[in-house]
Amino acid sequence: SNQPLPFVENWTAPMHVSSTNMPPSVKRTVSGPTGSSSTLEMSTNSLEDIDDEIDHDDNALGLPLWATEDAGTSSQEDDDGILITPSPTATNSGTIIISNLRLMAAEVEQLLDCMEVYMQDQRNRRSSKLKPPSRMKRQWYIYAVGFPAGFYLVYKLTKKHGSSYLAKMAFEKAKSLFAEHVEEPMKSIHRELFTRKEREIAADKKARMEAISSLKKMIKSWLDETFPDMPNEEKVNRANSMDMSLIEQTKEDNMKHIYNLNNVVRMSLIEMQFIKKEMMNALISMDELMAANEINMQVAAMTPAVVILYAVRYVFRKI
Repeated sequence: SNQPLPFVENWTAPMHVSSTNMPPSVKRTVSGPTGSSSTLEMSTNSLEDIDDEIDHDDNALGLPLWATEDAGTSSQEDDDGILITPSPTATNSGTIIISNLRLMAAEVEQLLDCMEVYMQDQRNRRSSKLKPPSRMKRQWYIYAVGFPAGFYLVYKLTKKHGSSYLAKMAFEKAKSLFAEHVEEPMKSIHRELFTRKEREIAADKKARMEAISSLKKMIKSWLDETFPDMPNEEKVNRANSMDMSLIEQTKEDNMKHIYNLNNVVRMSLIEMQFIKKEMMNALISMDELMAANEINMQVAAMTPAVVILYAVRYVFRKI
């Protein structure tokens, strides 16, 4: 803020001599360059009688380079050799004209740029003073509780087995975490995208087909013995569709008589075969679902490792 503005060179700085006895609309100015010292001395010598009433102002600025005085209202010399220039506060208008509009516009533009720089400095200064305290100061209670608790936990773990046991356990945990949440998911994603090797299937498709075929035969045999008068085509349709409605109804009726226990046991075995078939179908459906969402599940498995890495990075950056 102590440096001069960039447009000062557009303003001249002559010496002004103002008299308190003159009207407020007129001011006396010694206009002459510094080289005309004789003229300045003559003027001051002629004013020795009113020297106490003269106010010398060496810092006042004259007209800028882009403005000139109007010819009709230019300065005039009085009897004492002092130029009388109309005051800017005079009621007479049109005494100053703009002679170089481009230079004035450049000065205004520089002034606005300086104002923007100064305002930005003020904003930065105030922002630095109004900056909130650090996270540690704002959340001191967490650190006040967390550090003693962590120190006590480390002490309990190292008290019996020593620090080597703690380091070994931490290494094993990190190794297990890396294997489960980084290494295996990355291998699975690579196998899914860049190889033709299929993923391991939990269910046995061949065993499922054998269970279905055995169930159909069991239903067909039971229908032949229990309902001999039923058309053969209907028996085949019920066996192929693995319809259990007749078996359930007959079992419900035979449960009322103890002498039909053998038939009840047989129907129960057929039902167990049906349940086995349904369970194997569920396993096949789960395998298909997992195969369709293999990449999604592996990416989800990598999420804990990514979160831990991000948390460690955040903590080290704050430190």
